Amino acid sequence: MSDDDLVPLFGQMMTRDWAEALIAEQSDTVVRDADGSYVRIPYGSETFRTPIESRNGPCRHCSTIHGKLHSFDCDYEQCPKCNFQLMTCDCEFIGHEWREE
Repeated sequence: MSDDDLVPLFGQMMTRDWAEALIAEQSDTVVRDADGSYVRIPYGSETFRTPIESRNGPCRHCSTIHGKLHSFDCDYEQCPKCNFQLMTCDCEFIGHEWREE
């Protein structure tokens, strides 16, 4: 990997493609299902984790920072409907069929 493939985001260096994916996640603020829309929970506001961790550094799984949204496939993304981990909960959100694979 060349130095050109690394870019700064959220105060840290990461690959350009991962930085672009995290930036795109920030504009996708809700998830939807047949019952309605649910506002996504930013890093540090999860109820199943200690919020102090988010103030000490970036997410260990997706590198987002306190107050920003996780990557959808991050272990720490909390489902705004059932409050469990989004990647393993049973909620079926439109556009998230990849979780069934």
